[in-house]
Amino acid sequence: MISDPHRARILEKLSKGGAKGVSRSGLGIKAGSPAALALAALEKERLIGNLGHSRAALYVLAIHFNPLERACQRLAALAQPGRPRLFSRSQLQTALPLGAVRQQLDAALKVMLGDGGLIAIAHGRYPLYLHRASLPALAVPAGPTLSWDEIVQGYRRLVKRGGLLDPRIAELHRECGSPPLQTFREMLYQALHRGEAVASLGDASLSTEEERAAALLIDNVPHLRIRLPEK
Repeated sequence: MISDPHRARILEKLSKGGAKGVSRSGLGIKAGSPAALALAALEKERLIGNLGHSRAALYVLAIHFNPLERACQRLAALAQPGRPRLFSRSQLQTALPLGAVRQQLDAALKVMLGDGGLIAIAHGRYPLYLHRASLPALAVPAGPTLSWDEIVQGYRRLVKRGGLLDPRIAELHRECGSPPLQTFREMLYQALHRGEAVASLGDASLSTEEERAAALLIDNVPHLRIRLPEK
């Protein structure tokens, strides 16, 4: 049973604040006061948590102290359906508020890569990240059926002939018998979702109209080439 009136007052205010939390000023606590000592004791006992940082504290009851979950929610909210965008680690970090939530960035990336919410795309020394939810959901028109295995076999033939692990998407489209382009691109987008394909830019300045039409749009940038990593 809590007898300290300062502890009781703090817990009451945090209970009313719920998941949104209450700032230090909102709690009416001054440095060095008995209330400040009570606040520190509650945090040490893990009855409350600080989602913010030393200069901008945001306190919640322990039941609402979930910085990892909040980090995942913040990162997921960056996705814009139908508008793929690539994010660097520093950009994702900046999207998280300073303090306990930002400290969970690496753990959040691990969770979201594990559950498929994010795709890591090789880019130099450090990967870029793409939200699966942002990839376009294209309507597939009626037409000749095309299996993923046929695309994989076509890719292997191209690699064997040309020696490049990332042939042009337009070349792969022709190798597969020139099926309906929208269907073909949708299957490649789905492969990106599954982590079975990696798109790369290619040289847009030298591309033909056919190659640009076959390109996959990621972050509003046409990616002309595709690689299907061996499992």
